[in-house]
Amino acid sequence: MNRSEFRKNIGRTLQFVPLPRRDDPDTGSWESDMNLWILTGETADKKGFIFLNALHDHDPLILETAQIRHFDAPDKLVLRGHHPRPASGTLPKTTLQLYISGADEDGLAVFTNPPLDQIQFIVVNEGEQTVRDYRNIVLVPEAFTRTTSASYLGNLSKTDEITIGEQNYTVYGTLISQPIFKKERVRIGALALKADPGDYTFLWRVRCDDGTFPAENEYGQLRVRIIPFGSLVDEAHKTLFKKQ
Repeated sequence: MNRSEFRKNIGRTLQFVPLPRRDDPDTGSWESDMNLWILTGETADKKGFIFLNALHDHDPLILETAQIRHFDAPDKLVLRGHHPRPASGTLPKTTLQLYISGADEDGLAVFTNPPLDQIQFIVVNEGEQTVRDYRNIVLVPEAFTRTTSASYLGNLSKTDEITIGEQNYTVYGTLISQPIFKKERVRIGALALKADPGDYTFLWRVRCDDGTFPAENEYGQLRVRIIPFGSLVDEAHKTLFKKQ
């Protein structure tokens, strides 16, 4: 099989022919009855490919090149045998994080009033395994209002209003059904919002089959600072003057 050509299929969902089977010393022979696999990448030694079951939480499987007879486009991988081996080692816990695009290294995102940009939200897979689908929520303080009636992009939309402590929030949510691979960054949507100048804290939570994040707290925090548009202009003038 041409490895370089097959490598182009990373990220695609495939079926194995015949069905994969492996010997497990604890449970005996195991055969997948859910024959749908995501090709997630190559092994570190470049001698095999790693597959994650798209329908069930099986451990990832590794197929070495010698075990693959050929690839029948668009979605059939013909095997020479029945025994892919489990991925070595225990995979680190899944970790999904939600960020605001453009935030600095301290996690502070700065916007102007009136707003120049939409607030864009990104989910990053900081773990070592693919997550097949995940649900996101962002809690926005009530001080923020929409700038237009259609203030969201993609699937990010208003779902609820809640109160935590003495703070009222508008809840925006989305379900992403596409896989997010390790170290991948996915833009889940944007909100066109405005608020008076000041410092604010957004809350977030991401759920998937492997858990709820952040794992240590009920919600994660996103720091947002709103500054007057004039302050941005003044800073730009100061910077230009220093360069002259």
